[in-house]
Amino acid sequence: MRNILIRLMATSLLAAALAASLFAQTQTATLRGVLKDSSGAVIPGVELTLTNLAQNRPWRTVSNEAGEYLFLQIPPGPYSLAAASTGFKRFERV
Repeated sequence: MRNILIRLMATSLLAAALAASLFAQTQTATLRGVLKDSSGAVIPGVELTLTNLAQNRPWRTVSNEAGEYLFLQIPPGPYSLAAASTGFKRFERV
């Protein structure tokens, strides 16, 4: 009987801990987009740099064959975004 009670208590504590973690909030964002030229054609292989201006911390990625890019788990703050690709003028926006 005591062994069953201990297992029940352990299971209850584990369930409570898991439930609490489900309600945790994160303080990050995702930034995604598609790069296109002036004619509307997608641009693959563009090197993108997203820089947190407050921390001077860069994140880098390259657009895929569909011109899509993705930055994951970005903390809140002010940013600049730069894009560079052969044959195109460098783009930067704060």
